[in-house]
Amino acid sequence: MRIKIKFGPNTEKFSKPTNDYVNGFVHNVLGKENKWHDSFSPYSISAMHGGNFDKESGMIQFPNGGYFIVSSDNEEFISDIFCGLASLTNEKLQSMPYAGFETYSCGSSSFYDVIRAENVRVKDNNKEITINDEQFVNVLLEHAKKKLINCGISEEDANSLKFEPFHKENWKVKMVKMKYGSDKQSITPSSTIMLVVKGKKIAREKLISLGLGNSTGSGFGFVTTKNDNK
Repeated sequence: MRIKIKFGPNTEKFSKPTNDYVNGFVHNVLGKENKWHDSFSPYSISAMHGGNFDKESGMIQFPNGGYFIVSSDNEEFISDIFCGLASLTNEKLQSMPYAGFETYSCGSSSFYDVIRAENVRVKDNNKEITINDEQFVNVLLEHAKKKLINCGISEEDANSLKFEPFHKENWKVKMVKMKYGSDKQSITPSSTIMLVVKGKKIAREKLISLGLGNSTGSGFGFVTTKNDNK
């Protein structure tokens, strides 16, 4: 299931990366000390959509409002976020007022899926790697299999997955700002890619729901398909 969380225009300019605010909003919705914080996350969160780049601030601003999408098939997580959203009153993401949510499904094709994944972060032996590294796709595939198994998919179904690069000429590396703690900010490399994903349907559906890479929050590793009507 996908949950599209909507906001009105920002009345004060963003001066820090929105991915930090998005993650904070989600955990505020889930509640303080929630079981999903700082643990393995059976969900994926897109970046904020609907904004325009502002040269003066150097940040994306949202004069017409915006939204982000949360994707998961974990029933407990979905229940928690629904309960949290239902209890919101006058909530904001910085100066952007919360404007409700809507849900939709993003199905998998019968035999294979063509996916796009935004800002995928992958580590190999604690080293960040990108599409410029020869082992990128193989490391990404092995990480995806382990994630699926960790989420209850059988080894046989997880190992059926195969990744094939799609329109590799359009792949790109992006340096993304992140914020840790109260002041510290870092910049991390990430890759935006398209893949043909083959394998058992149950594994492909789970993969699309969970996202790709080491981190799938705040716009990292969120997966879209041609069936995704965001």
